[in-house]
Order: sequence, then structure tokens, then C-alpha cells
Amino acid sequence: MLAGECNYSESGGKKISDLPVDTFQMGYLDQGSYEILCYQGKNVGLIVCISPQWIMEVSVDYHNIKELLRRFANSTSQAEVLCQCKLDRTIKNWLQKIYAFSKNNIGAIDGNLRKYVSYVLEHYNAILGQQKVDIAIEVKEYLNQNFLNKQLSMPLIADHFFTTERTLFNHFRKQYQITI
Repeated sequence: MLAGECNYSESGGKKISDLPVDTFQMGYLDQGSYEILCYQGKNVGLIVCISPQWIMEVSVDYHNIKELLRRFANSTSQAEVLCQCKLDRTIKNWLQKIYAFSKNNIGAIDGNLRKYVSYVLEHYNAILGQQKVDIAIEVKEYLNQNFLNKQLSMPLIADHFFTTERTLFNHFRKQYQITI
């Protein structure tokens, strides 16, 4: 999301994620219909749909992304969102290069889009590797596995992870920009 912010949800209205300005994230969405709501004001975003098979075949180096795709393939969840990351200067430069090529040479955009999307995937894969040990990611996995449990509560989750409710709340909000 380059300017503004939006949220996206399943066609039935179930919220998947909010995406604030200067962030990017990767999500896995099963086939179906999804809605994107952009808030009032200037909104500039880029959505790139990539076949999971392409990611699995394109490089052996995306170990963290491939691990998540395998987990999603075995999941019953219709949609999954990975951690949000700040758009740093490097990624903004790559996006500007894609835009510059589209203005000057429309024929070159396909190759350059693939090239810069690959760069972004490498960057994201590295970030995922650094964040593997983050408690918020573990909590999200736990919630995905236990969402039907009617006894699920903040105290129960905090007990399970041997931490306080406040610590869970803060880590989850920092990682996903939403609360538990």
C-alpha cells in the first residue's frame, strides 16, 4: 500500500486484514471472491497475484515462503495473511522502476515485473526467516488451529504461551497491526 489504507475481506464480509500505508504483506487466498475496501482519500496500492506453483518452481531459495505455502495447502482455511512489513526504500525503488518501465516501454513491463516481484519475494522470505521465533506468529498459528474452541480466551492463550495477556496483546498488535 503506497498511499492510504484498505482492508480486505471474504465476500461474506469476514475480515482478512487491514493494510496501512507504507506496508506490504503476502497472503494466501483460495479461489473465490474477495472484497477490498479503500478508505476515503488518496489510495495507491499494488496487488500482484502469483500462482503458488510458480513460487514453488521459480527458486529453491524461498524456504520460508515455501514452508508457509505447504502449510496453507494442508489447511482448511480459505485465507491466510502473513506478517506485514514496512515498505523500505529498496522496495519503493523497485516499485518505481516497474512504474517507470510501464510509461516508457510497455513491452518490457512483463519481464521487469517478474524481476522486481522476485526481488520482493526474496526480501520477504528473509524477513520471514528473521521473524520465525516471534511469539505473535506462534499465537496466530495456535489461533488458526483452535478457533472453534469455545473455551478460547486471552487468559487461556497467555497460559499456554507462559506469558501475560498484555505481552501477547502488544506482540500481536506490533506484528499484525490488529489485536487478538
